Amino acid sequence: MNIILLTDGFMRNKKESIYLTLTSLSKELINQGHQVVIIANGNNDLPRINIEERVTIVRPPKIFSFCRIMRIIIIGPFIRVLQKKQKRKYQIINNFSSAPILVLRAVFAKLFLPNIKIIQSIKSYSKMNLGNHFFHLLNFANLVTIPTKVFAKKLVRKGVKEEKIEVMRSTINTNKFYPKNGDKLKQEYGYNNKNVIFYYGALWKEKGVKYLVEAIPEIKKVEPQTMFIFAPRERKEFLYQHKKLLNKIKKIPDTTILINKIKIEDYVNMAQILVLPYASIIGTEGNPSCLLEAMACKTAVVTSNLPELKEIVQHEQDVLLAEPENPASIAKNVIRLLNDKQLQERLTENAYKKSKQFDVRIIAQQYLKLYQNVLNKK
Repeated sequence: MNIILLTDGFMRNKKESIYLTLTSLSKELINQGHQVVIIANGNNDLPRINIEERVTIVRPPKIFSFCRIMRIIIIGPFIRVLQKKQKRKYQIINNFSSAPILVLRAVFAKLFLPNIKIIQSIKSYSKMNLGNHFFHLLNFANLVTIPTKVFAKKLVRKGVKEEKIEVMRSTINTNKFYPKNGDKLKQEYGYNNKNVIFYYGALWKEKGVKYLVEAIPEIKKVEPQTMFIFAPRERKEFLYQHKKLLNKIKKIPDTTILINKIKIEDYVNMAQILVLPYASIIGTEGNPSCLLEAMACKTAVVTSNLPELKEIVQHEQDVLLAEPENPASIAKNVIRLLNDKQLQERLTENAYKKSKQFDVRIIAQQYLKLYQNVLNKK
């Protein structure tokens, strides 16, 4: 099967979830004998064609990416040229975007590639105002995949045909994220005799990082040997947008901000607790990769009591759920976990077992089944 994975991103930042999602999915599809190309946005600072670990990322010239209309129109002709050069016909476009209107990229492509099938994958709620409109356009796709049943119900209310919608969970690479000896890692990284509380991810307001920061004094009051590590998953040049929050973190004793590239799986493993204090999951995958990665590493998690998250984890069974935008609730749950090793062990063991269903090899098989079903439909 010949497959195009299409994204509106530049695929530059290897920390971003869309980069991790598409490259890991591509590798697994390639491993299973299929031909895959990722088409990302053009940028003069990035190579037109980039091959990493057998994954081909192709970018149209930047001249075609200066506005969204051109990004929508150019994809069809671009794929036709690509097919001619590669002497290969693509059968599937899997279009990844949070804004429903961007399904038009694939729809316009059908004018030039009439036999190609369209899968529209929406991994998160859009942060952009425009991304919360035009849901009816999704009916032009052969199939729409979303990460949660909560999201599916919202799409139906917005006018998307129920038979067009399929819930597809996010993926994790369990060859990279798996349990390691946390004490040994603490010794290696210089965090001996410390309770390590970890956060990694973006810093925009929906991530709720400020509520974790506000919870720190209460946690330190009860557990003074606690160390807090923050690892922003954003490019350095964008961190200035969060200067106020970063300055606030820097003033708190026993906190570290890791800006440079790190081996994230080591930090997840050495942490006693990963805190994901989401105010909402706007702009975050419905099954957040950070949550799934911690589960796969047997690291205890405190996250937010949100309906989308409750589809995949349960309070007191897999994780502890704090009330959103509530520093006191975050502190209470973190302190409880730090003081109850049996609870930690029970939660992490349950979460670890559950994490296996998100393995990229399993999800890739599910995507292939969807692709084949779409191709078989007349």
